[in-house]
Amino acid sequence: MQPDPGVCIYGAWHLGCVTAVCIANAGFQTIVLDEDQATIENLRQSIPPIMEPGLKERISALREHGSLSFSSEPEKVIAGCDIIWITYDTPVDSEDNADYNFVMGKMQKAVQMMKDGSTMIISSQMSVGSTRAIQTFALNEKKKLHFAVIPENLRLGSSIEYFESPDRFIIGVDNEETRAITEKLLHKFTDQLLFMSFESAEMTKHAINTFLATSVVFANELAIVCELTGADSQEVARGLKSEMRIGKYAYVSAGSAFSGGTLARDVSVLNNIAENNKKSVPLLHSIITSNNRHKKWVVNKLKDIFSTLEELPVLVLGLTYKPGTDTLRRSLSLMICQDIHAEGARIQAFDPAINSLPSEIDYLSLATSVSEGLKNAQAVVVLTAWPEFKEYTRESLNVMNENAVILDPNRILHESMRDFRPYYSIGLSSKKGAS
Repeated sequence: MQPDPGVCIYGAWHLGCVTAVCIANAGFQTIVLDEDQATIENLRQSIPPIMEPGLKERISALREHGSLSFSSEPEKVIAGCDIIWITYDTPVDSEDNADYNFVMGKMQKAVQMMKDGSTMIISSQMSVGSTRAIQTFALNEKKKLHFAVIPENLRLGSSIEYFESPDRFIIGVDNEETRAITEKLLHKFTDQLLFMSFESAEMTKHAINTFLATSVVFANELAIVCELTGADSQEVARGLKSEMRIGKYAYVSAGSAFSGGTLARDVSVLNNIAENNKKSVPLLHSIITSNNRHKKWVVNKLKDIFSTLEELPVLVLGLTYKPGTDTLRRSLSLMICQDIHAEGARIQAFDPAINSLPSEIDYLSLATSVSEGLKNAQAVVVLTAWPEFKEYTRESLNVMNENAVILDPNRILHESMRDFRPYYSIGLSSKKGAS
């Protein structure tokens, strides 16, 4: 019986760390590689670069077991592994345009060091055509390698759980030998392995994110009409999900705009492909425009209520990109805070995962507790859906000024606050006393 292959996870941020602990826990000898020495030194002390439930504990256990190790030296690692799994984050600028050259450079570097017969798996978010391009590069380098693309499918806050119990894996390969290699890696997690060509797997990732982005924009535009007519967007969403052609898991619940770059990046990819080939895709083009407009819901609602936000004391609950993580990068909460600050408001914020802020975030201060922040707030804005916030009832908010308002775009406090006057939420009509 052939031994399980040695796996090198190349790129040690969120995707890489989650992939590494899941693969090592499945019985594969795994080494995490990243040129950032500080990141690797932290991992050797079981300190991950990002908060993710269970990640720190899993790293510690697997490191002690000996199935997970770390290195910052590619030339000492890559040639000795059977599988090089590319998991670098793809940089994205403020306009959601991805810098694919960064990850391509890492892949080219790895190809030049890989031994013949080994396999490169690409999970970094790359544009369609990237796997074929690196395969061509390898052929030009006279390398005999296998290639597969397994598009990243992180679920922040539940990444380990979802990797180990996924709906399925999308896998792009171009021969049976590579298919067998990836099956051996992934069959321990699920037998739902969907094989297709490189290009189809890459396009599937673009398509999924763009479809989800379209669904978010559709639900939020529908919510605007609900607010004007007396309808409740959550009730409408329940009706939509009852339609068998739509389904109970449909992304049709109104709430905050999408952010973070993941969805927007793939919308931009498809827009750019069409534009570069002089094709018109008006639906795709409108997604980002509508989503950017919806990001202003909170500040516009505050201006409707108070007319001016100058010196208005505002408490923001939740700053991180999602609950279960300490990531502030591309956080919609921070974008909303910037908009409120630009109108002259004074902002305090509380987030259970954030004890200090980077120096560039100087437009708000941190409250030591929710109660402290509530004492002087004229408006409370609930943004990140931390479970702790759902525990607050009207009684626990008695320290609030009696004229203070609650803005809860995603209805995190809806069950306990829906009769609180005034309470505002996306898609809840003013005819029901809400907005």
